[in-house]
Amino acid sequence: MLSYYKPSGLEAFISVISMQLHRLSCRGGVLLIAVTFSSMVFSNGAESAPFKKPCHWRHIVIHHSATRKGNAEIMDRYHSNRRHMQNGLAYHFVIGNGTSGCADGEVEESHRWKAQLPGGHAKQPWLNESGIGICLVGNFNRQTMSRKQMDSLVNLVNKLRTTYDIPLSCIKGHGDFTGEHTMCPGYNFPMKMLKSRLKATPSSTALHMPIPSVARRPNAAPKARSLQRLGFLSAPRE
Repeated sequence: MLSYYKPSGLEAFISVISMQLHRLSCRGGVLLIAVTFSSMVFSNGAESAPFKKPCHWRHIVIHHSATRKGNAEIMDRYHSNRRHMQNGLAYHFVIGNGTSGCADGEVEESHRWKAQLPGGHAKQPWLNESGIGICLVGNFNRQTMSRKQMDSLVNLVNKLRTTYDIPLSCIKGHGDFTGEHTMCPGYNFPMKMLKSRLKATPSSTALHMPIPSVARRPNAAPKARSLQRLGFLSAPRE
């Protein structure tokens, strides 16, 4: 499991001050102070700066939840209340396994993605700032991912890598990134199969990915519109 960093009140205050200094900077001296403060505060933690800043997506990081069941809402509560992560859910996308009210293969988009915020899913800040975090519900040390989860993952990754020009070499499991020191996404995660399907599937077209049962939820319409903006088309439940 990941160890998450909890910024103190002082660190949060300094980060806000550094951002304001950055915005007000006209010459080198003030800018240097802002950059120095930012580096001091976030060099040791996983959670990125609380203020919004543009992200340059260069990697896709695949995770498993290491739990038998779950969904984005449950993870968000845990990360907010137990891990005290200021931006909530650490991942940008969650792919369900048919538990906790989510359909098997259902893609959930997080607040971090909608706001284009860095992730909180990796140990190293640089990977949070450059890596799109996708979490599949399940413990792939003890079980295998479902066919529908794999289908949704292939569709999502293909669309993201096309949109942000991310090469296949930069699409990895969490533990495959140097310095992360974790077995995530689990021994049973089929990385070779994923890479093979990504190579074989055209990534330049909008892929038709079913979003089972979202129309029955109160927030279904915004979720469907958000996924459609990424190029996915909603479909009725099978």
